[in-house]
Amino acid sequence: MTVIFIIIIILILLSILIIEHCYNYKNFYLLNIPHNKNLTLSNKKIINMSHIINLLNDDKLKDFKTANISIIPFKNNYICVIRITNFFLDFEINNLMTQTNIDIQNYQIFNLMDKNFNIIKQKILNINCEDIRLFNENDKIIFSCNYFNELTNIFNVMICEFDNNYNIKKIIKPIKNFKMIKDTKESIPIYIKSIVSSFKTIFMGEKMNIMTKYFDKWEKNWILVNYNDSLHIIYKWYPLHICKISNDKLELVEIKNMPEIFAFCRGSTNGFKYDNMIWFIVHKTSTYKSYYHMLVIFDNDMNLKGYIEDFKFENCIVEFCLGLIVDNDNIIISYSTYDSNCKIIIYDKKIIESLINWL
Repeated sequence: MTVIFIIIIILILLSILIIEHCYNYKNFYLLNIPHNKNLTLSNKKIINMSHIINLLNDDKLKDFKTANISIIPFKNNYICVIRITNFFLDFEINNLMTQTNIDIQNYQIFNLMDKNFNIIKQKILNINCEDIRLFNENDKIIFSCNYFNELTNIFNVMICEFDNNYNIKKIIKPIKNFKMIKDTKESIPIYIKSIVSSFKTIFMGEKMNIMTKYFDKWEKNWILVNYNDSLHIIYKWYPLHICKISNDKLELVEIKNMPEIFAFCRGSTNGFKYDNMIWFIVHKTSTYKSYYHMLVIFDNDMNLKGYIEDFKFENCIVEFCLGLIVDNDNIIISYSTYDSNCKIIIYDKKIIESLINWL
């Protein structure tokens, strides 16, 4: 009798552990992983770009909040674009809420700023898209963003260029036309696949299978990078999928092996070239939208040189980063918290370099 009781207790404990692992790996990544607090505490300055703006929308004056922010250097100044939207996050029910129970609306605030981040010029852009990522290509202002495709009912990627008056000059809506190469190097590690599979069966059933099906088919965080002296796109990080746009289609150019820690990574910032290195920030996320960041550095041939793994800017659950600038003395990053507070943070470059795990 005692032996049976002990076996039952052991089985119960094992079941709890399995369920806990499944729970934590809801979205292929742990919810409460230890993260690098050194970078969180090492900033030199934070510039708050958050505010609420009143806009006439559907013939009514409505409040719009800042949602996220991207920044690039431009000649002797900076350009940043801030998305403003009429939704906010309700974390108690883990849902998006709009102030008027209507469809989500997005506008963009364009800011030309001097080197002290004082605004020189500002205008509101009627671009109903998400997650603008600015890119300076030889003093041409390019950006990628996500727009909702009503025909397919999913988000697609759009790549645009500003003219000299900061209006949209060119729009490309590329189509992904290549098949992902399925091999052991690309696969999610087997122990994580097992946990995710168990979670699907126990908690989500068919709903999770549908979500995973779409997740496997579509990656919306496309990252721009100047590679081999032309514009390329990082489509995927494990392994590294480097692509180009040809005839309005996304074509796979090259695949490079990456360490297993990149299996969970998605794009955050476009690539920033400095001193024969290309710098990126990528992110990992859980089902509860808990975000963790990685600073990643490559050489000009897109060979991995180093990284800082798993850090946060403010220890907030929701942090989203869309801009990165590297200069002689500073690392400048634009990010948002809780899809409503937009900030520019400045780090001492020497301190950041001391935290990098160089390969």
